[in-house]
Amino acid sequence: MPTVNFRVLLPKYGINLTSFFIPDLKTILVGFYFFSSAIFSYWQESETRVFFYSSALLVLFYIPHFIKKIHPVIEINQYLKTYYIFFILCGISYIYLPSSDTDTHAIISLMKITVITFIVSNFIKSRNELLFVFFIISCSSLVLYNINQEQILVSRYLTSMNYRGGAARLAGTIGNANEMAMISIVSIWASLCLYCVFRSKLKYLILFNIVPSMVIIFMSGSRKGLLSVVFLFLMVYYFHIRHTIKKDIIHKVLITSFFVMLFSLTIVSIARSPFGDRLMNLVKLNYTSDSDVERIGFAKSAVLMFAESPFCGKGFNQFRHLSHIYGSKEGSYAHSTFFELLADNGFIGVCLYFGTFLMILIGIKRTLAIDQSKEDAVVLKFGIILIILVLFYNFFAVMYGHKLFWPLLAAYAGYISRLNKFS
Repeated sequence: MPTVNFRVLLPKYGINLTSFFIPDLKTILVGFYFFSSAIFSYWQESETRVFFYSSALLVLFYIPHFIKKIHPVIEINQYLKTYYIFFILCGISYIYLPSSDTDTHAIISLMKITVITFIVSNFIKSRNELLFVFFIISCSSLVLYNINQEQILVSRYLTSMNYRGGAARLAGTIGNANEMAMISIVSIWASLCLYCVFRSKLKYLILFNIVPSMVIIFMSGSRKGLLSVVFLFLMVYYFHIRHTIKKDIIHKVLITSFFVMLFSLTIVSIARSPFGDRLMNLVKLNYTSDSDVERIGFAKSAVLMFAESPFCGKGFNQFRHLSHIYGSKEGSYAHSTFFELLADNGFIGVCLYFGTFLMILIGIKRTLAIDQSKEDAVVLKFGIILIILVLFYNFFAVMYGHKLFWPLLAAYAGYISRLNKFS
């Protein structure tokens, strides 16, 4: 009876396609977590429930590995140690300071993310496992678009009326605008990474996931999201495309011209989108919106709190309790991880938190210095792009307990640890 050798049938693209499309149980659970955190991260009611289920599955699957030591490597990842120390300091501050229900909810959320980062950094080791996570995040854009299609249509209709002068300006009508934009930009980033890694013609299908993400970003009205699209294309060109262009002048001119055209179309699309004037207001020196004035006030309050206690800060989550004393609204957050950490955790907290990004970045640079395959090199370069994007968002949003970004960075930490050990 004749037999079929599937290994011969599968093209050698540098990717083990069988393990990518048929991952093991732990990788599927991690993928389910990322899918749920991406899809439900902006829904307050269902988000908590689904996040709990996906987190619980990961924890339950991890317990027997921890007790019986079945997993080959169970460790505190060296690139995440500063983040774990940051969490411990936040926990100590929470214990010794008067706390409210808001503080309890905040520290529990931070604890859940810390546990997930620990598990993901131990579960995600190989390139195929990491790419499977990227694939899940990339496909989440289609689900997000279908879930929010009605809101997108309403947003488009009302803003088009606004151009005719028939309706008031709406900014960010799609759920939580900034959260949606952040998820969508990560989906675009993951899609581009998969496209650059795969050599099969199937990779062109991945690019379709970019379209709904772009629509969501444009219609959300998030300035951070719109700027991130531009930054993302620039970084992909700088870190990857310019190195892959063939040496002859014709290919350089053609590919560079194509990229310039794509970049220009993106700029024009942003400028002509219903919320493009929100970006134009940033360059008008005589224009300040209420939100801009409010955020400047938050920054001033944070600096004043930092000046009183520069070393350790006022304590975990204290900016939201004390900001009214320094001229801001009570119960408000700083709209910036940097300023909120200055007020809450002082110089130590800022160094520990942002030191984690530096540690992962150093790990990626050192790993790139070692002779790696082309596919690994591409994935590592996209890790640098991800870190830059996350740092950008950290200066305009509070991100130290984000359900998508930190586990994704943890996956990278596990991946580069494995590469360094076997290089």
